[in-house]
Amino acid sequence: MKNFLNPNQCRYLASLICVLGAIFAFISKIKFGMNSIHPTFIIGILIIIAGFVFGFIKARCPHCNCLLSFSTKGDPKHCPNCGGKLEDDD
Repeated sequence: MKNFLNPNQCRYLASLICVLGAIFAFISKIKFGMNSIHPTFIIGILIIIAGFVFGFIKARCPHCNCLLSFSTKGDPKHCPNCGGKLEDDD
């Protein structure tokens, strides 16, 4: 079965989910104050955790199952561990 997203797209999506969760938590703290923990802050933290879990599960080399870096700088075409191609040439 072919994956819908390649590993590089999964890395970007995981980073985007984490950033959106951080923004959600930050806006919650600005709106509701720093002294209380509002449910929207907890939701923001849960979104960040979901981004990390998604990244740990899906941002892997399809050949050696090595976890790829969450850093979004560069767009590697090959796995740093085994050298296998990360993107299909369709």
